[in-house]
Amino acid sequence: MLYSAPLVWRDEKDDAYPIDMLDFEAERDLIFESLKETSRSIEVRTEAATADNFSTLVLLGCRALHYSGHGHPDYLAFEDGRGEAHPIDPETLRELFASGGPSSVQLVFVSACHSRKAGESFAEAGVPHVVCIRLEEPVYDLAARKFARTFYLALAAGRTVQQAFDSGRASVKATPHLPESAYEAEKFLLLPEYGSHDASVFGDASPGAFEYATPPAPTNKLPARPEHFFGRSKIMQEVISDVLDGRLVTIRGGPGIGKTALAIEVGHYIKERRLFPDGTFFVELRGAASTDAVRSAVATALGIEAKDDAELFAAIGNRRLLLVLDNCEDPLHYASGDFRKFISQLLQQARGAKLLLTSRHALGGGISGAAEKVHHLRQLDRGSAARLFVKLAPRDLKPSEVGTDDPGKVLRMLMDHTILDFLSGHPHAISLAVPLLQDKTLSQLYEMLKSQPLETLVIPDVPEEELDAARSFAVSLAVSIGYMRERNQEAVRLFAVMGLLPSGALPLDLDAIWGEGWQPLMDALVRASLVERNEFGKIEHFFTFPFITAYADRLLTEEDRIQYAIRACEHFAGVIKSLYDMMTSEKATNARILLALEENNLLACLDLNRLQQMEAETESPASEIATYLPLILLFASRFHDGIQAAELGYKFCKALDDLKGEGGTLFALGSLKKFLYDIMGAKDAFERALPLYQKIRDKHGEANILFELGQVKLLLRNFNECREYYLKALSIYQHLPGFEGKVGKANCLQRLGHLLIVRNRPDSAIKKLCNAFKIHIEIQEPLGIAADLGHIGQALMETGQHGQSAIILDMSLSIHRNIESLQGQATDLRLQGNAFWKLDEWVASIAALWQAREIFNAIGSPFSREMKIDETFEIFKNELGDETYQSIMSQIGENPEE
Repeated sequence: MLYSAPLVWRDEKDDAYPIDMLDFEAERDLIFESLKETSRSIEVRTEAATADNFSTLVLLGCRALHYSGHGHPDYLAFEDGRGEAHPIDPETLRELFASGGPSSVQLVFVSACHSRKAGESFAEAGVPHVVCIRLEEPVYDLAARKFARTFYLALAAGRTVQQAFDSGRASVKATPHLPESAYEAEKFLLLPEYGSHDASVFGDASPGAFEYATPPAPTNKLPARPEHFFGRSKIMQEVISDVLDGRLVTIRGGPGIGKTALAIEVGHYIKERRLFPDGTFFVELRGAASTDAVRSAVATALGIEAKDDAELFAAIGNRRLLLVLDNCEDPLHYASGDFRKFISQLLQQARGAKLLLTSRHALGGGISGAAEKVHHLRQLDRGSAARLFVKLAPRDLKPSEVGTDDPGKVLRMLMDHTILDFLSGHPHAISLAVPLLQDKTLSQLYEMLKSQPLETLVIPDVPEEELDAARSFAVSLAVSIGYMRERNQEAVRLFAVMGLLPSGALPLDLDAIWGEGWQPLMDALVRASLVERNEFGKIEHFFTFPFITAYADRLLTEEDRIQYAIRACEHFAGVIKSLYDMMTSEKATNARILLALEENNLLACLDLNRLQQMEAETESPASEIATYLPLILLFASRFHDGIQAAELGYKFCKALDDLKGEGGTLFALGSLKKFLYDIMGAKDAFERALPLYQKIRDKHGEANILFELGQVKLLLRNFNECREYYLKALSIYQHLPGFEGKVGKANCLQRLGHLLIVRNRPDSAIKKLCNAFKIHIEIQEPLGIAADLGHIGQALMETGQHGQSAIILDMSLSIHRNIESLQGQATDLRLQGNAFWKLDEWVASIAALWQAREIFNAIGSPFSREMKIDETFEIFKNELGDETYQSIMSQIGENPEE
C-alpha cells in the first residue's frame, strides 16, 4: 500500500499551493479490517508514495499494489520526500514499473480520481488486473472506501478479481446517503477492459493471521494529533523542508494561534515517513525556568538519565533524531542567555540532532552551530477559519443563518459573515466561541461577542499586527465563561480552581482538591475549549495556557481561594513525599515524569502571596513541600534549581514561623551546596539549621545536622572537630527508636571508621566498620552495606592485606552496580586500582583507575580532582617506564572493564 499525502503542489512559476489532506488512515483501516475478517495469512506493507519506495516495493515483489492519493488526468501525485507533490506521468510510471524486470505483481489498485491513464500504464507494463477511476469526474470518498473494503474482502476470501470487482460495485450501489450511487459505481474500471479477470490473486493464501509487515517505526514520543487541523499545509511543508535542510527551526506566534498543533502535525508527518531513524520526541517546556529544567525535560522525553548537559549531549551523540521543544518562551523569559547557550551546545555536541521549537519569540542571535529558520504563524485564512467554525459547531448551521436558501452554500456564505471578521481567524478564539451555538443563533453569538468589553484579558507582549487576533481571543474567552456561568456555575467554579494549578491537574489531583463529581464538569470545560486535555502514556492531564490560568485565578471567590488552596497544599504535601520515595527507588523514571507534570503546582504552594491570601496558621503542610522539593531536585541532578527551591522554601517557612520547616530547607540547602563542593556554603546552611532543631527539640533533625557538619569538617581536613560531631550525632542516634535510630547509628560508626583510616588506625577502623556492617545488614540497607565493605577494603589495604582488600572491594562494587550508584562504583574502582597495584597486577590496576576516572568525569564529581587520579597515572607511568606503560594501555584499549 502506497499512500500519497503531499502538502503543496507547485506550478510552472514555482508558486506553492496547498493541497487538502486525504483521510488515508480511514481507507487503510477498512482494508486491514477486510483482510483480517477472512483469517488468511496475508502480509501488508505500507509506505509513503515516493518514487524510491515505489521502485523498492516493485523490486521486492508483491501480489497486489495499492496506491491511494490525489489523481489528475495526466499524472499521479506522488510525494517528493519533503511534503511537496511529485507528479509522475503515466509513461514514467510504466517505465518505473517495468525497469525492475519481470514482476510478481498481479493486481494494481489506483485509488485516485481521474486515474484511468495511470491504470492503463500499469496494464501496458504487463499487470494482468488493474482497478482505477474514470477520467471524467472525481469519485466520492465514501464510494471509494466502500468499494475498497468490499473488493479486498472478496479477494482475501478467495474470489476472482472479476467477482471481487463486481462485489465492490454492487456495494457502492447499495450505499445509503450516497448521491447517485449507481452512477458512482460505474466510475470504477477494471483493466484491461477485454482481459480475463477470472484469476484469484489470494486464492492460495493459507489460513492464518493477517500480518502487518511494514518495517517498525523508530521510537517516537508525540502527543496525539490535533483533532481539527485546517489551513496550515503551506507553512507545514515549509517547516518540514527547513527541518530536513537545517538543524534549528522555530515556529513563532501569539498565544492560542496553533504553534503546538502545527509542531505536533509536523512531528507525525515526519514520524510516519521514518525521516529520522532514531525518532521524533516531543518535549514540553511550559514553566521551565532554568536550563537544568530544560535538560531534565529533554532527558525524560528521551528516556535517559543525564546529570549534566555534557552527559545529555553525549547520550544523544550522533543519533539522528528530531526534538520538538514546545513553549520555549518560558526558558527564554527566565533564563534567556543560558537557554541560548544550551541550544548552541546541544547543536554543536549532539551532531545528529535537529530542533523544532515553538515560542512566542524567536531565539534571535547568540546561537552557534546552526542558523535559525523562523516561521511566523499567523491567523487562519478566511476559508480555513470558516471550515474550522463549521467543524467545531455543535449543530449544523441553518442556511437562513448565513443568508441563503441553499444548504450547499452554507460554508461559502459563512466566509462572508461578519462574525469571521470579529474572530480574526484565531483558532482558539473560534474554538471558544463556537460551542455557544448549542442554543444560540449565529446572530445572537455575534451580538454577544460584539458587546463584550475589550479589556477583558490582558495578554502581554503582543505585536501590533497580532492585536486584533489577541483581542478576539480575549473576547471569546470572556463570552465563553459568561455563557458557561449561565448554564453550569459549578463548571466555572472548577475552572477558577484551575487558576491555583499552573501545571494543570491529574485525575488524582482533582480527586483530592475538588472531590467527587469533577469529571462531568471537566468534560464541559474541555468541550468549551476552556481547558485542554492531553495524555502522557496512560496519564490524563488537564491544563490551561498561563494567561488563561491567571484569568481563572481572578474568578476565585475569597472563600474558595482559601478552601481550595489549603486542600491543594495538603494534597501536594502527600505528592511530594511519594515523589521522594520514588526518586530513591526503582521508580525514579516515573518520578521524573510526575515531577515534570507537577513541579509548578508544588512551587505555587510556596507562593508567599497565596500564603497571605490563605491567612494560614503557624503550621502548614506546605512546609513538607519546602523541605522535600529541593532534595528531589538534587536526586534529579538539578542542583541549581534545588538551591533556588530551598531558598524559596526557607523564606516561606520563615514567614510561617515554622522552625522545623526552616531547619529542613536549610538541611536541603546544605546538602545541595555540599554536592556542588561549596563547602563553606554547606557549612553555613548546616550551622544555621542546628539551633533551630535544638530549639524545637527535634532530636532526629539535630543528629542529622551534627552528622552533616562532621562530613563538612572531614572535607575541610579538620579531623578533631569532625570526630566530635560524629560522636555527638552517635550519642543521639543511639537513643532514637526504630529504623531512624539504627540507620543513623550505623552511618556514624561507618564515618568514624573512615576517620580512623584517615588517621592511620586501620585495625580500630575495621572494628567500627564491622559494627556498622552488622546494623546495615539487619536493616537491609544496600547503600550502607556497600559503603561499609568499601571502607573495610580500604582498611585492609592499609594493613597490607591487599588480596583480601581487592576481594572485599569487588563485593562492594557489585552492590553499587546493582543499585546503580555511580559515585560508589567510581570510589570502589579507585581503591581497587591501588590494591591491584600493590599486588603487581598492573593491567588490572590501570584498567580499574581508568574506569573510575571515566565515571567521575561523567557524573561531574569534584572527587575526581580530590582523589588525584590523573596524578596517579603519571606516578605509575614513571614507575613502570614509558614502554611498559604504553604496552599496558594498548592491552586495555577501548574496553577497560574487560
